[in-house]
This record gives sequence, C-alpha cells and structure tokens, in this order.
Amino acid sequence: MIELDAGESFAGYIIDRKLGAGGWGIVYLAQDPRLPRAVALKLLDPSKADPEARQRFEREGDFTAGLDHPNIVTIYDRGVTSDIHWIAMQFVHGTDAGALADVEFERALRIGAQIADALDYAHRAGVLHRDVKPSNFLIAAPEPGRRERALLTDFGIARLREVTTGLTRTGSVTGTAAYVSPEQVSGDAVDHRSDQYSLACSLFVLLTGRPPFPVTNSIALMHAHVYTPPLLPGELIPQLASLDPVFAKALAKDPADRFPSCSEFIAEVQRARPATSDTTAVSQPVESPKPQRKSLRNRISARTAVPVAGAVVVILAVIAYLAMGTDLFGGPRNTDAATPVPPGLATGWDARHAPAAAAFPELIGGLNANTGWHGATCRQNDPGSTEDPADHDYARISCPIPMGDNGENPLVVDVMDRTGSAHDGLSLGQLVGKLFNECDPRPQNRAHPKQAQAPLVVTCAGSDYGRDTTHPPVWTFFPDPAYSRFVLVMTWKDHTIDQLLEQWQQLPLGR
Repeated sequence: MIELDAGESFAGYIIDRKLGAGGWGIVYLAQDPRLPRAVALKLLDPSKADPEARQRFEREGDFTAGLDHPNIVTIYDRGVTSDIHWIAMQFVHGTDAGALADVEFERALRIGAQIADALDYAHRAGVLHRDVKPSNFLIAAPEPGRRERALLTDFGIARLREVTTGLTRTGSVTGTAAYVSPEQVSGDAVDHRSDQYSLACSLFVLLTGRPPFPVTNSIALMHAHVYTPPLLPGELIPQLASLDPVFAKALAKDPADRFPSCSEFIAEVQRARPATSDTTAVSQPVESPKPQRKSLRNRISARTAVPVAGAVVVILAVIAYLAMGTDLFGGPRNTDAATPVPPGLATGWDARHAPAAAAFPELIGGLNANTGWHGATCRQNDPGSTEDPADHDYARISCPIPMGDNGENPLVVDVMDRTGSAHDGLSLGQLVGKLFNECDPRPQNRAHPKQAQAPLVVTCAGSDYGRDTTHPPVWTFFPDPAYSRFVLVMTWKDHTIDQLLEQWQQLPLGR
C-alpha cells in the first residue's frame, strides 16, 4: 500500500492528508502545484495493479474527463509517476450519501434529482455508469449563496453504450450487489435503464433507510434482483405508499417496463409525493411487523418470468461476481447492502474451526460459502495423523482460491490451528524443527501489512525461487501471540515460489 506523509510531494502535488483507501489504492487530499486549489489525488497501488485494475483506473479518467456537468466530479489531470498511476480530481468538501441517516424527503428528492440529471447527461454522451449507489453520490457542504450539491463520482467501471453486457471479460458481474440491475447479474444487454434501476435502489435507501431487497448475503441478494419482487416504500413507511407504483415501475425486472430516463423517474416521484405533513422524518421505517405480502406472485408479470436456463446464467454470474472478491476500487467486497454477512463471520464453522475463521475473516469467509478471498470456498479438512502416537491432529481449513484460469490451478491455502494438538506447547523454533524433518528448512522473516510482527516464512533449501515449479509447500508461522497458534500452508500447481510469495503478500493475513 502506498503511504505518503503530510507535506510530501507526489507528481508535484503536496500531500495534506489521507482521505480514504481501498484494496487497489488510496486517496489523498493534496494541493495543486499550479493553482490555488485542493484536489483529491487518487493513486493506484502498483502491487495491486493487475491489468483489469489499470484498465478501470484509466477508464475512469477517460470517461469522466469527457463529461462537463455541475453534478459530476471533474477530472483535472492524470499520469504515471514512479510506476504509480494517479488521477487528480475535484475535491468535494462534505460527505457521501451512503453516510446519511434520517434523510428528509425534500433532501432525498433533491439528491436524487441532481444525480438523475448527471446520469441522463452521461447517457446522452454515450456513457453508462454501471455502479450507481449512495456512496458514489458526494454531498458538497452548502456554502453562502449555494445550496447543498450532490456530485456523481467513480466512473471506474463505466462503459460506452455500445458495450452492452453486464459482465466483464472474465465473466464477473459489474456493479455493487445491493444496487446492481437484473440484467447486470444475468449478463443480458445493459443500457441507460440499468443505471435508472440502480438509482431507484439508491433513492429507496435514502427515503426508507433500508434496501428494497432485505437479504443478508451476496448470493441471495443477486438472486433477489432477478427473481424476487422488491419491497415498496409504503410497506416500510405507510406515509410513502403513494410512491409504490413509481418504484414498482423503476425496479421492474424487464428494462422495457421502466421509465425512459432517470429524470422522468424522479419527476414521477415528485408528482406522487405524499402530502407535506406526512414527509417529516421519512427515513425512519416503522418497527412494527411488515405487512404480509400475500400477492407477491401476482406482482410479477409474465414477461419477467425467467426460464431454467436463465437461472443457470444467474448462478454462474453470481459465482463469477463472488470470485472477484472486491469492490469497484478493489477492496474486499462491501456491497453497501443492509446487514451484509461480514467476511469470515458467516455461520457454519464449528467450535474447533471458528477461531481460524475469526482470525483470518477476509481470507476464509463462511463454511462452503464462496465468501473467502477472491470467492474461495473454504471447508473443514482436518489432516489427521500419520504418526504413532498421533501428534498432527490440527484443525485445518482448506481454501482453494480461484486465480483466473477457470479454477483449474487454484492457489490452495490451508490454515491450521494447533491448539489442543500435541504441538500446542511447542515454541516457534521447536515447531519448525518438528514439521521440517525431511528437508533443511529455509526460514525468512517477511513483513506483511496485516501483521504487527513479521511472519516467519519457511521453505525447503535447494529450491530455485524463480524457476522451480515443482517444490514443497510454503509454510508461514506467526510470532505475534495473537496468531501464534496458527500455521499457514500454501501450494500452487505449476507456479514458482516467487509467484507464491507474491500472492502471500496480498493475502489478508489478519483481522
């Protein structure tokens, strides 16, 4: 990860402070070297800059630089400095809509109208955003003589309208799960009405404080976008019942049943608005039991029924999405859905294996749940013992991690917990000697961003790190007392130790 200190210069920009970070990079507040203005300086971490990450980063600059609208964040400059890709963009002093709570009706409608106008402008320019969500609505603090303003940002996965599918080249779903359109999930043709669907999901959250699909994991959420009728505002807040037909149309499964533009959707919300006296504290849902939805089946039109073949497409698309394991800036998935299942904290692990899942939540995820790192499906796989007396009775979790080759050669990471085994009381040196009794160990301490103390990485002496593709596993031991009970073993067929260690550096080895 790139770390710059206040006062440091990068590409001529003087760093003020860090604004935020994702798995692929970091954003700083910086001073423009030529003009008296602050900028948001977005850097792409070179260690995470795979071809797709660079392509998204460059696409954000390409598409946004060609757009000139008061509700779209402006791109000032971009470049590459010391192999680090960067974008300098408009700094918006304020917050984002994803951080707002208890939004009044007028404010939510004003934000929605400004974002709708920005989207319609981008659509007329031939650009689809494809990741419309509240956290991409930057809310500029009001100034004297100027009202609060919402600005659309993050065109990192935008596409020209001629590129019409919802899947990437690798078959992964684009967009964020809580707001992704049905056609993005299923890989069907995508046009401007996909952004309208995502805008409707976003406005629903601003108005009610809850998403239209109240499910708790990514697979169920993406399935719901395609098959399940959404909640409607009046089911959560009775005063908003007049908006139900509007949201039913905007959230239609078939794009042809939605509004022709984002602004027409907002205009219809304005026309159907409840009486002024009913719109105070509108985003505080009633806590009484939700009305029974006895006629859900009747609300699905015949044209939205998806055949079995379509279900297969959806399932494959969901799996591909989960294999990405990242948000749109490359960090661990955080879909902005209400109550998503935190990585590693999903239920399913028994008491013997739960400590490892809790210690490495982003790596392991839930039991058989496709929620591990890069969509790994981790399982219990205790090794047992080949010794007499038995002393290798570790609790082991095995995680085959997809590496972009259709799953043919996954990176296999085994996390083993020696607590309660015959090795429980051994020191680190004793443990290495016990496990490496058939080769001369080659230990090295390697710093890792998730570990306060550098882990001990051990291989067998005699292997050529850069050339040998047939070699023993790579073992990791943890000096930090909070992790010393665990041993990590990595194997990757047809890959060198150097390639294994490159992935080791990126593994989320900690909480």
